[in-house]
Amino acid sequence: MRTTPFEDSEVFEATQAIFNNNAFVKGMQQYLPVELVNYFLKIKDEVHSIYDFQSKLTAPFLLAIQRSSMASRTITGIQNLNGRHLFICNHRDIVLDPCFVNMAFYENGIETCEVAIGSNLAKHQVTDYIFKLNRSFIVHREGNPRELYQHSMNLSNYIKDLISNDKASVWLAQREGRAKDGNDSTQQGLIKMLSMAKSDHLIDHFQSLNIIPITITYEFDPCDILKTQEFIEKQHNPNYKKTFQQDVQNMLLGIQGNKGRTHFHFDTVLNDKLEALKAIKKPKDQLIAITNLLDKVIQQNFQLHEINYVAHDILADSATYAAHYSTADFEKYQTIFNEKLSVFNENDYENAKQYLLGIYANPVKNKFDK
Repeated sequence: MRTTPFEDSEVFEATQAIFNNNAFVKGMQQYLPVELVNYFLKIKDEVHSIYDFQSKLTAPFLLAIQRSSMASRTITGIQNLNGRHLFICNHRDIVLDPCFVNMAFYENGIETCEVAIGSNLAKHQVTDYIFKLNRSFIVHREGNPRELYQHSMNLSNYIKDLISNDKASVWLAQREGRAKDGNDSTQQGLIKMLSMAKSDHLIDHFQSLNIIPITITYEFDPCDILKTQEFIEKQHNPNYKKTFQQDVQNMLLGIQGNKGRTHFHFDTVLNDKLEALKAIKKPKDQLIAITNLLDKVIQQNFQLHEINYVAHDILADSATYAAHYSTADFEKYQTIFNEKLSVFNENDYENAKQYLLGIYANPVKNKFDK
């Protein structure tokens, strides 16, 4: 399976293949406004480059999603960009996180970046093509230990090559899969993978990647109940895994569902903060310190809302953050949580409550309790 994004010379044929798929067109007609579908069917023959695809198809799609599912979308720190960067980002939505990051670049006249996606999301030709037309490359997640090691080495070298040779910036989620419980934590294995391409001192290598952490805030998580149900399923069956169809259901709900106020914060390049880590002697400890540094920056930049503070205080049975919400806010969100939890039986209720409210409470704990 090809793992890299399409080249401009391949875009027209790939775009035609997508729109020649009857199931895809019917899906668009079912989920998207009729005027947007008609526009896509009209403009598809004018798409001959990656820029064409992202500007003529992806951007109008994202603006439609913004109008229907976001109360607002704000961006800060984008002025910090200069040259090629490795963007390491918290991960809440399968599709929209990197898409709206690239949308911010497009709107500000900045070249869009290449995006890492898991191989589990590219099993169908249509989704595979759409991702690769949006400058995505595939991260293999299947294979024996030797194969996975080689995949990691190839990935590390690919990312370093893109940035060091001024080819493209790169977007990486801070962990494999979304932060389903609201804990935006960096996977140690990700940092270890990035270190595999080093040819010099470990910290110098990470500085050469020009890392900028991105924090994405969605006020509401459209998939909160699905994530909670999946958690409960795994309590009953530790081997439980979602099917591809369930992944698609999560993608569609994440795209269409209410996200409330959204915010995208681009922090500054980590190089100065990384310089201080040179005092740490052991490479293993340096990798841990890099991981902790990313966590701290990403978590501190998360924009908290009333629902986060209410969830925290319900779980803690306290009024610690009462100054951040009104009595009406508390009653509103308590009612919403109770309605969501009504689908669980008595045996699962308490675990489901802890998990569902934790999705909203954990960002508060991460920002103030660490």
